[in-house]
Amino acid sequence: MTAALWPLARLWSAAARARATLYTGGFLRRYRLKRPVVSVGNLSVGGTGKTPFVIWLWRQLCARGLRASVLTRGYRRQDTRDPLVFRSPQGAERAGDEVQLLLQAGVQPVGVATRREMAGVALEAEQELDVHLLDDGFQHLSLLRDLDIVLLDCTRPPWEHDVLPAGRLREPFSALSRAGIIVLTRAYAWTQHEEMERIVRQHNRDALLVRSATEVTGVDPAQGPYFAFAGIGNPKAFFDDLGRAHAEVLDHLAFPDHHRYSAADLARIEKKARQAGARALVTTEKDRVNLGDGSLGMGDGALPLIVAGLNLLVEEEERIVQRVMEALK
Repeated sequence: MTAALWPLARLWSAAARARATLYTGGFLRRYRLKRPVVSVGNLSVGGTGKTPFVIWLWRQLCARGLRASVLTRGYRRQDTRDPLVFRSPQGAERAGDEVQLLLQAGVQPVGVATRREMAGVALEAEQELDVHLLDDGFQHLSLLRDLDIVLLDCTRPPWEHDVLPAGRLREPFSALSRAGIIVLTRAYAWTQHEEMERIVRQHNRDALLVRSATEVTGVDPAQGPYFAFAGIGNPKAFFDDLGRAHAEVLDHLAFPDHHRYSAADLARIEKKARQAGARALVTTEKDRVNLGDGSLGMGDGALPLIVAGLNLLVEEEERIVQRVMEALK
């Protein structure tokens, strides 16, 4: 962190605290949907594994007979109408990559709107629901919620634990006091998860604190060696997951989160993969959405494209679900 960024970060922190106080103190209007709302969000910009967790939680609730929706803003969507409602991937091509990922995973209904309460009202007018899952909702304070679940990535280095622009945090750690469940994602043995737990408990002694990890699926080491590429919030975490799956990765390319691939990008990937001597390409499900109709991995002589799945391993699953169920009463 440069000295010039420190005072800017203090201003950001003060503004974030003031904004939260205006909402929680009743000075700014907040909306209440008819059905309970459970928010899944994070403190930081960039990937914490939020979408896989939303999919996991939706499946857990549905397995217990609950009718759950997901409310999301549809980041970087091309169709800007509000609200949008989807029950299948068909027609969702312009709604953003995360919306498409949710629908392809079987999650439905999904309501999309800049003001998530508009999506919730539209869904409640169309069908009976038991709960809304508010995607990336921790800072969306205009919508009242019954429970906040916050995800923290344990692979991020300590110097990123400051607010913007000095670090990656949208809010200071003190905002964790609003959370009922805190999930430490990618809490591998080599990470500083114990230090993260200490920080969490400084600001919230009552929240349920659990760990989770991820593993890639659908990647056969025998098909390698691979060239990997990803345009997600934390590409390094994906590349590390490939290593834990014993996939040999000769080289890789990282793109910005939600990156939409151009023909030039695809040509660059193919060129670097061949220069590295790779036998196949590997990327994420999110990147496959953003490839569009690109020809990567297609045609005679093209390197095959493997799309890796992601399996979420959550400790104390039943305690999480129990705490969510209690919030719905």
